[in-house]
Amino acid sequence: CTTRQRHFSGYWTQPSCVRETTNINPAEETVSLHFRGCCEALQARPYSAVRPSLALGCRCHRRTPSQRHTRQHFATLTARRHRREAMQLTLLVLAASAATSNGLAAPVANPGATTSQGGLFAAVAAKNAEMLAVKEGKKLIKDVKKLPAAPFSMMTEKGPTLAKLLEREGCVGVPEALTPETAATLRAFVEDRRDVAMAEVEEGGAPFESRFGGVNCRGKGVFGTRQDLYQPVDAPEVRAALSEFFERLRPLLEPLVGLDATLHEISSLVADPGAPRQCIHADTIVLPCPQYPSASMEPLYTCFIALQDVDDDMGHTLFLPQTHTDHTLWNVRRQDQETYISSRKAVQSNLQTGDVAIFDSRVLHCGLGNTSNKRRILFYCTVSAQHAWPLPDGLHGSNS
Repeated sequence: CTTRQRHFSGYWTQPSCVRETTNINPAEETVSLHFRGCCEALQARPYSAVRPSLALGCRCHRRTPSQRHTRQHFATLTARRHRREAMQLTLLVLAASAATSNGLAAPVANPGATTSQGGLFAAVAAKNAEMLAVKEGKKLIKDVKKLPAAPFSMMTEKGPTLAKLLEREGCVGVPEALTPETAATLRAFVEDRRDVAMAEVEEGGAPFESRFGGVNCRGKGVFGTRQDLYQPVDAPEVRAALSEFFERLRPLLEPLVGLDATLHEISSLVADPGAPRQCIHADTIVLPCPQYPSASMEPLYTCFIALQDVDDDMGHTLFLPQTHTDHTLWNVRRQDQETYISSRKAVQSNLQTGDVAIFDSRVLHCGLGNTSNKRRILFYCTVSAQHAWPLPDGLHGSNS
């Protein structure tokens, strides 16, 4: 997003921000759209010049030298979910119109050169991460329950109550966030866009980072078995889905982020058959922290929407509730981390078509492996009441 700068291949890119505004009266069945995005990177500095602090939530740099990722791999991982644009789309806007388009295209990033040595380090780190994920699943996390969810029929009356539950637990489920028809249309769009994006990258027409995030794309080839595929807000299928989603979940989201929330991400997670389990991780850190005692940040809420029924062997999303304020405990020795994980209760999403799992981006979670022969697609967006990321140099989260 705009203020959480992305980093590519050992370099941190420092973008410049632009802002466009269109104001039309919603009372007249028209909309008000605010867009804030990043233009091309104006400045690039070697990664060593902006080395991250050890206690900011990144487990990679908390491990022993034999376990932690290299700086270059860390730079690749930190780009995995955060787009180079931030869209300030009010809930009123998205609820008012599914058809309005302002041509907001994702900017193309310019990644640094990738070295063969970096590729080797990335492969070793990915293997270590996969071994750690297996250990977490087999030995540390037991007695997984279903993610708490409320019937959609209760949304209007119980929306504020669900909002309080989400604030306390860090995660909650809501069925029927999208109609089956909207979910099916969006899935077909994502499938087609994935094919086009892959072809563009393979043919050299677009950099990988302009179409995909680096979200644990482990496996053979450039794309691996799991992709974070960016979605354009101006596509009719995407805009229709966002409008329907925010309209149906407005009673829950309005108490959390207000009607002038910033939409920080629009993307989709695609897990092909064979996609491995992720390590337990958080997407953003808890503030304030020792390094930034005066920093504060409103929660970012990520919404995972299933575009098909997710069977158990397709891999649910697993959450450790109430961990979104516990990162002081999380950033300790690996042995203590394992004790911490094993002491926490765990829930998994168990989504059906159109259902959504909403979680605080600070909560510990992971995607489970896809051992089926079917592709799993989750459309997701991230919203927050805060428009600007408060930390310098894009430092934002815990990666695995």
